[in-house]
Amino acid sequence: MVVCLSWMIGAPAQAKNTLKCTITDETGKPLGKEQIVLVADGAEKEKKEKTTEEGVVQFKGLDDGTYRIYGVIQGYVATKSPPIQLSGNAEKTCAYTIPSADYANTLLQEVLQLVKEASLAEAQLLKEGRPAEEARKAKQKKYEEAEQKGQKAVELLPGEAGSHYVLALSHASLGKEAEAVKEIKTAAEMSPEKYKDVVTPLQLMALDTQATQAMSKGDFDGAMQKNEAMRKVAPNDATVYYNMATAYGRADKFDQALQAIAKAIELNPQDAEFYKMQERLQNMYNTSLEKKLEVK
Repeated sequence: MVVCLSWMIGAPAQAKNTLKCTITDETGKPLGKEQIVLVADGAEKEKKEKTTEEGVVQFKGLDDGTYRIYGVIQGYVATKSPPIQLSGNAEKTCAYTIPSADYANTLLQEVLQLVKEASLAEAQLLKEGRPAEEARKAKQKKYEEAEQKGQKAVELLPGEAGSHYVLALSHASLGKEAEAVKEIKTAAEMSPEKYKDVVTPLQLMALDTQATQAMSKGDFDGAMQKNEAMRKVAPNDATVYYNMATAYGRADKFDQALQAIAKAIELNPQDAEFYKMQERLQNMYNTSLEKKLEVK
């Protein structure tokens, strides 16, 4: 006869984990005696614990799974941490920085300001008669500074859509299309009402930067390829066709240039600059024909 002994042995114990995290602000100062919230991905129930004077918070008895923490601290950003994986009836430690609201806002504004200053710096140097390459490098440096600060913003504020937006903007300014699209789509998922309509414009911005970079190197074929990519992204954007016309014109492909500017005018007949470009391209085309006739 087989005797069931499960009642004697008892049910197997479920794995329970402990999470122990040190919480600091952006300066590295421990945030002591503050409330920290733990939430499991896909669950509404939260656990709350206070940090020690040293900024250490501990959550016990946690099931295996993915968790995030955030602080409920006056004057600080209540942004959720990156995912924290717990499993195996173990204790896991982490360090998490919760930035002050003032610092976070300043950081985001600094990225936007650097992007704005980049073009102004280039224009000022050109106005002073400095070499074009020097002006381009000055602009590039500003964009790179913006990108570095944007990356820091995402590291500190992974759960804030605005941080992903400013990083996307700095990526696009440098012509990094894939990186820009990734970040702006993340921002749009977090805050669709604010950023869903910005996805395409930032992708176009990145492609336009690539086209401009190609043009500056005399790579007209490369520039036109980027413009064609822009057309596929936004087939009804008049500015895209204006840029295509410019690229084709500089490559002396006047038939394609005139077709592109005609399309731009069709899409936006109110833009006076389009007509001026059409006239310039037509004059360039006529001049090229006259030169061909003179050669004959």
